[in-house]
Amino acid sequence: MSKRPVFFVNGQSMFAAGHRIRGELSVPSRMLGFGLGAVLIVAVGPFGTFDLPFPKRAGYWGSWLACVWVVTTVCFACAHAVAARYKITQWVISLLSLGLTIPLAAFLGLSLATLFFASLVVSVDMYFAEAKFLAPIVGGITVLLHMTMPPAAKPKEAGEAFFARLPFDLGRDLVSISSADHYLRVRTTLGETLIHGSLTEAVEQLAGVDGGQIHRSHWVAYSAIEQRSWTGQRLELRLTSGDVLPVSRTYRSALLAALQQ
Repeated sequence: MSKRPVFFVNGQSMFAAGHRIRGELSVPSRMLGFGLGAVLIVAVGPFGTFDLPFPKRAGYWGSWLACVWVVTTVCFACAHAVAARYKITQWVISLLSLGLTIPLAAFLGLSLATLFFASLVVSVDMYFAEAKFLAPIVGGITVLLHMTMPPAAKPKEAGEAFFARLPFDLGRDLVSISSADHYLRVRTTLGETLIHGSLTEAVEQLAGVDGGQIHRSHWVAYSAIEQRSWTGQRLELRLTSGDVLPVSRTYRSALLAALQQ
């Protein structure tokens, strides 16, 4: 997988959450681990189930392991969503998630057993036995989930998408961007170029860069402002490039507030 799923946060829909759960479960190395685990547990036939007819034994333990696998995976993903949001060590969160996974999986496992074995009478002792049996299995699944986690994506630098559109030799020290029909005239401290696009798109891509829109046709880097001059109610900026650009009333307050910080 190329992206770390986040479950049930930020108002995600159940459909989106379900899609991401399927993504977690469909990682090839995890599916291989599930298959090997299913073969092993069906072959062993624990809790006196080895004497059962093979189809029933395979159906029960295959369903049981699938149930445990899904519960562990969902709890793992939820725990790591919390870890990512609050910057908590992931291994600590994984250990805590076991405290939720084991009792929940034990409950679901016993519920599944009552469907396969009508005469089964569930008791507290049986529940604790199930939880004890589950602990190493859930721990093993959790370790596998950790081992198959994709590397964390490197955070993108502010304006990376915009700078990728510029010739390399212009660098990244912006001075100004001005719209010209369907093109943008981009000035840096090393020169200028024309690229296709709209100023609205450029402003969105430059979120986080130290600069701002000053006019419907102009964006400037705050560090490139050399002088401010007023002519009545009209504000103009002289830039290090020598250009003089007007500041419209729409953007004046935001510009002045930014320059005072």
